[in-house]
Amino acid sequence: MTTPNRYVRNGQLHSYIKYGFMVNADDFFFSLQQICAQAGPLSWATVRVGAEDIALAAAPVALHQRLLRPLSHLQQPSASATTLTLTLVAAAADAPPFPWPDAPQAGDFWEFRTGDYLFSHYGHGLAVVGLDLRRGCAVGYVRRPELLPAAFFSGLLFTTLYQALRPRGFFLLHAAALAWQGQGVLITGPSGAGKTTTMLQCVRAGFRFVSDDATLLTRAAQGDILAVATLNTMHVTPRTVDFFPELAPFVNERADNGKATIFLPEVYPDSMSAVNSREAVAPVRLLIVPSLQGPRDGTFEPLSGRTVLSEALPLSVDLQQPAAAAAHLDLLAQLVKQARCFRLHLPPDVVSVPPLLAARLAHLSLDELR
Repeated sequence: MTTPNRYVRNGQLHSYIKYGFMVNADDFFFSLQQICAQAGPLSWATVRVGAEDIALAAAPVALHQRLLRPLSHLQQPSASATTLTLTLVAAAADAPPFPWPDAPQAGDFWEFRTGDYLFSHYGHGLAVVGLDLRRGCAVGYVRRPELLPAAFFSGLLFTTLYQALRPRGFFLLHAAALAWQGQGVLITGPSGAGKTTTMLQCVRAGFRFVSDDATLLTRAAQGDILAVATLNTMHVTPRTVDFFPELAPFVNERADNGKATIFLPEVYPDSMSAVNSREAVAPVRLLIVPSLQGPRDGTFEPLSGRTVLSEALPLSVDLQQPAAAAAHLDLLAQLVKQARCFRLHLPPDVVSVPPLLAARLAHLSLDELR
């Protein structure tokens, strides 16, 4: 026999069936709000993503610290108005489970959308987050957060931020992002092509880190497509740590895929763009596909935008929301008109890669002045 989960609303006891199909979204969202309200004093911080202020609240303090760490470079004084308030608390044993087991699933992540609500389920019950898109409010819980790796919180934060910011014109591209003297560089391509090596070598050489692997793009008022700084984390393999030994003292818990989380400001203190700097949002000028195939001579091979996006699109665009997908594709179409696209044939000595990219950006700047 299925046992109902119970909660109190308006002084009355309510229940819903754990695996029922007629769960009321308003009631479930309210139950998540109630869990957060009963968790005790909340710790608060404000971060800025692009031009959007995000309030981050959590209890206990240790959970708040884990959530803020990947966003610490974006922290700023409290704002009077925020785009999103995200509240997460450590879950009690009787926290209500995610009640939509037939929701669309990708690995151990489920997402259920109804009306203005978007509910997310992480890691077979490890966390549940409800997002009210109309009110800009996200609430949820995490079970035993002290046992979860840093990569878990990075994934939850990025997903929630993207869900909340997509209706405001922020869209995803499966690419890493750097900035050099205020100009953005996106690095994309298949696994094993040298993206991480290229990025870290550039950060070593003084490029600003914007984002790793998944980048949020938005359109500036004057029309430029901007890469927006989000999390300060990278997820690296043991081989990458061997290649960049300065990472070793800063390796955090490894996720199930064997990758370790690195917080870039701890390794390279000058690598992050301050929240108010021009490089926290950078107009994209180059879109680079590193290659270890063919000539290893550091040459730039011009590519069409269609070629560059062909591999990134399936991992970037959610086609389940037609209007959002159309806006997403429109932004990416403008991106490949704005940015020059190249395959970079990586030389054996990767130390020479940052000067190559800097010189290419300088050349593009001169072209614009002519």
